[in-house]
Amino acid sequence: MLFEPFRTSVYRAADAVCACSCGTDKLNAVPRLARGCPQEPPVGPRSFETPLKDRTASVPEGSTRKEAHMSDTTNGQPWTPGGFAYCEIAVGNADHAADWFRDRYGFQLRENGPEDWNKTPGERSHVLGQGGVTLAVTGALRPESPVADFVRAHGDGVRDVGLAVDDPEDAFHRAVQRGASPGAAPLSIDVLGAYTYTFVAEADGPVQSGGPSSLSSIDHLACALEYGDLDRWADFHVDVLGFDILMKETTDTGRSSMHSIVVRDPRSGATLTFVSPGAPGDRSQISEFLEHNGGPGVQHVAFASDDICQAVDRFTDSGAEFLRAPAAYYEVLDQRVPALSGEIGRLRDRSILADQDESGELLQIFTRPVSGRPTLFFEVIERRGGSKGFGAGNIKALFQAVEAEQLRRGTL
Repeated sequence: MLFEPFRTSVYRAADAVCACSCGTDKLNAVPRLARGCPQEPPVGPRSFETPLKDRTASVPEGSTRKEAHMSDTTNGQPWTPGGFAYCEIAVGNADHAADWFRDRYGFQLRENGPEDWNKTPGERSHVLGQGGVTLAVTGALRPESPVADFVRAHGDGVRDVGLAVDDPEDAFHRAVQRGASPGAAPLSIDVLGAYTYTFVAEADGPVQSGGPSSLSSIDHLACALEYGDLDRWADFHVDVLGFDILMKETTDTGRSSMHSIVVRDPRSGATLTFVSPGAPGDRSQISEFLEHNGGPGVQHVAFASDDICQAVDRFTDSGAEFLRAPAAYYEVLDQRVPALSGEIGRLRDRSILADQDESGELLQIFTRPVSGRPTLFFEVIERRGGSKGFGAGNIKALFQAVEAEQLRRGTL
């Protein structure tokens, strides 16, 4: 079989309800705000009584994602993406980037144009939307602009992520009180030197755009980290922002390996996957990203779609390029995901990957890097039946596809 068993370790977020009689969910206090326990002392950088490693419940080694249920803090309701108000991508030329997103992926200019968006003099931005997805592309007008510094250091990449919250000022002050460093822009915090989060009011969050739409929302973000940094980033998101840890995995393809942790805001559904090389000094796709990005950063943005086949057809016809899955992948797909046995042909024709969990099926596909550097790329994902997974069964196939690209570039 293509998918040989690989070692997987999975952890789940444990119960974090306040020990007193008030029943406050302390992990839900930031950024969803104003629900702190009245009997609890002021929060600090590490305000929880139990260390992070003790707030997770381990699963016996050898368990798969299907055998180990994820943390569920939504009272059994299907998980729905949301919470990301926007992603801002720093680029070399904002006008050209805006045209590229419109031509390749069908984004449209939002009504709130550059004059409403720009936070720093000497920068030019275009705000683009499709469905519930909002992107901003920002370029420098002067060489001393911070966005010029970012592009020189990292190339085109995600510089800022908007988090939609009830009260942005309160969210910002609570995050700083818990140990976050303020960012350069108002109501923003630094994310361990890689990018920033900016708190925005929920009313200013994702806005549905008119016109044809193949994308509905930002499903999740994935960040590539240095070896050994996963726990530090998980600590930051749990202790400062109140996220839950959903799972922790290790994947090995034979050529390379990857460690990952998934975290999620339990109320909004804002979800991030942190990935790092499986060993120091390896030549995995994560290591390649770190080398060309000049350190950690957002590796990909995943867009949710209600019809992934239609989206792939539309984007491919417009010139978008997607990774090709290994041919043998589809020979066993009907065994791995029986519910899709009648769709194998159209998934194979488009190189769409598929997986399943206890809730439903997941379909996903990944683009090639969006710039000359092998760094930022995009994912299109369709969830059926309330699927909560991230394609654990597809990670090996994705790694093989990316490794084929690395071999072509001569970096593996």
